[in-house]
Amino acid sequence: MDDILAEMEAATKDSRPYQILVRRGGCKTTLTECCAAYYIATGRRKFCVVCSINATQAKQILADIARVFTGDTFVEDYPDVGLPISLLDGHTRREQRQGGHSVDYRQTADTVVLPTITDADGNPVPSSGSCIKSKALSSVRGSKHGTLRPDLVVLDDLQTTESAQSPEQVAKTLS
Repeated sequence: MDDILAEMEAATKDSRPYQILVRRGGCKTTLTECCAAYYIATGRRKFCVVCSINATQAKQILADIARVFTGDTFVEDYPDVGLPISLLDGHTRREQRQGGHSVDYRQTADTVVLPTITDADGNPVPSSGSCIKSKALSSVRGSKHGTLRPDLVVLDDLQTTESAQSPEQVAKTLS
């Protein structure tokens, strides 16, 4: 497990494609979700797009990542991200303020925009306003959030059981 995490970190630092090939049930999705949450929370990446075989599955992965942000350990390690989200207690339309300014946290079925938080000097924290969107694989081209283009793309479960059994479909998906 440590080897997989180290390789994932190296791949995302180097901005190169990385593919996890682990047996079914090997925690690939969980590792990927946690890695995406980590890179967004630390500000190393500002705009993540999560893609899957269809929009419904991509939205589920996004919801799982959003739950990572409110886990007790995560809130303790990254309070700038986790605490404002946790305090909302699932009410994504409730407005929060810091220093008289709205934190602008937004969560919908297909988008999470992290809180806009400033440090003691008034500078935005690294994760401020970072975004994660979910998309069906076929609708990734042209993705934007304001002026940001994706700097992290997570591709998960891109095949059905049937397409995974066809060497031609596997080659097409990989290309």
